[in-house]
Amino acid sequence: MPRSQIKQCARCRLTTYCSKECQAKSWKAGHKDSCQPNLLFNTPDGTPVPKPAKYSEDWEEQQVDKALSAWLQQWRALFCQFALISLDLPNHPPERLATHCMTLWVQNNVGHEDKLRDYWIKKAEVKPIDELQREHPELKELFPKGPPDPTKVKYVVLLSNHLNQLRRARCLRFNCRSLEAIRNRPKEPLSKDPTKWSEMLMFAVENLTPELVASSFPS
Repeated sequence: MPRSQIKQCARCRLTTYCSKECQAKSWKAGHKDSCQPNLLFNTPDGTPVPKPAKYSEDWEEQQVDKALSAWLQQWRALFCQFALISLDLPNHPPERLATHCMTLWVQNNVGHEDKLRDYWIKKAEVKPIDELQREHPELKELFPKGPPDPTKVKYVVLLSNHLNQLRRARCLRFNCRSLEAIRNRPKEPLSKDPTKWSEMLMFAVENLTPELVASSFPS
């Protein structure tokens, strides 16, 4: 499908659709609950903000946000899959879903023309959410208040510059209606080598494409 025909959620700027019908179906199926306003394009209540003047500081910031959003969207399926793999639910208590999440530290991959390689993953690990919030107080606003939804999985992406200063923080959530089945799977050897999943993830982002990922890391 030509890129010009692809629809994008105007609120979060992360999810794309092939048609208005597909977008409406996705909204009703659960995107309505997980969609968060992208604050460079919308106010917290979802109202679009005026476009900044080209080449202004605000415009430059929007370009950063657009590039990160596009990269995250390209790898969304892989990140969602590894957000589940990393939690290793068969070997941990059920509440792990509410207390921990996969966290990715990423940086710009300067000099790359391939949009799939716009960023590289410096580190990938599972972090306790309360520890993540203590280390980065600005992240507290990313996590929904109230009791956690037992059907939602989340992961955090932290974009830093070459000085390791935090530039962007994203908390992405998705529905997983097969969580109970995943928890009831036989205990996996992953818990014996908890870093293996991160090595696999970083290898995939550095060397594969989303199409190859679908066959290399089947669900």
